[in-house]
Amino acid sequence: MSWMLKHKKVVYILLGIVVMAIIALISNYARQQTVDAFPVRKGEIQKIIEVRGIVELGNKETVYSQLTGTIEELKVEEGDKVHPGFIAGSFSSQDLKLAQDKALAQLKHAQAVEAAAWEEYTYKKELYEKNKVLYESGAIPKQDLKELETQLNITELKARGDKAAREQAEVALQEITNNMEKLIISSDSGGVILTKYVEEGAVVQAGAPLLEIGDNTTVYIRVDVLSDDVTEMELGQEAIISGDVLGLSTIKGKIYYIAPKAEKSISSLGVEQQRVEVRIKIQDMLEKFKAGYGVDVDIVIGEKKDTLYIPEKAIFKLNGTDTVFVIEGERIELRTVQKGIENTDYTEVLAGVAEGEQVVLDPPEDLKPGMRVRSE
Repeated sequence: MSWMLKHKKVVYILLGIVVMAIIALISNYARQQTVDAFPVRKGEIQKIIEVRGIVELGNKETVYSQLTGTIEELKVEEGDKVHPGFIAGSFSSQDLKLAQDKALAQLKHAQAVEAAAWEEYTYKKELYEKNKVLYESGAIPKQDLKELETQLNITELKARGDKAAREQAEVALQEITNNMEKLIISSDSGGVILTKYVEEGAVVQAGAPLLEIGDNTTVYIRVDVLSDDVTEMELGQEAIISGDVLGLSTIKGKIYYIAPKAEKSISSLGVEQQRVEVRIKIQDMLEKFKAGYGVDVDIVIGEKKDTLYIPEKAIFKLNGTDTVFVIEGERIELRTVQKGIENTDYTEVLAGVAEGEQVVLDPPEDLKPGMRVRSE
């Protein structure tokens, strides 16, 4: 019996020790702060400038009205593909035909008047020459010859005036004939109808825009970059294009033009900025890009391979120094780091951490060195 009591006592003591150990473990675990952590990785990191871009076409042409008139036919729509020399439509020819008939009648009348004037001039000239012979022989007085000479000059002046009127009538008829050729609406450029400015039945003035045509094979992306960022850009740098037009896909392009000067612009917040036009050439999936589409553009201005990097949100300033919290075992350790290139998500770390070490993301304000933590 005594032995049994001693045995039970030992068992109770052991159970008590186990329970106390479990309670201590739970209590210790409860005192640990939960943090988000990220392992220091080695790989490739890019320094990127993120901008919004607009799809533009290198070759665009606006077809303008060459005369004032009414659009009788316009058989193209926006988005239609057209070949060089295509005929898009025509102006009403009714008014021009009436004007042409009138101009032709006026020309015929001017020709007849001029012909009669030169015939009269020829008659007066022959009469003058005959009377000149008579005057020289003394058969008529000088006064009579002077009168004939005056009549001859007047007749010549009239004939020359009638000639000018006939030439003016010819010019008027030729202008109308030329305008008859302008009734046809066409262009030497091929591509896609980007904009249709008028519809059939519209009355337009000479010089008014009718159509805009663009060549989709000359697609490029235009971005307006802050002047401070342009200093890090150069021709040939890579850009990554994405957006709704591409779905989940991305394509690459290259910078081929940087404007020589900045232009003033006003941001959405009303702040005046200096921005520089940059053009990016693309060659893939051109059929998906339409003039005026908006896209997202990441311009790669720096790149490092086989280097250490961590999320940007792991780094914070402490007394002006870039710092991170590193988890060593179960405790927090404060480290100073040296940053390299960075983008909106990740930062290269040149010194201060090693590959595989866990850094705390978005460290809470009450986190202190030496504290026990557990990571999620």
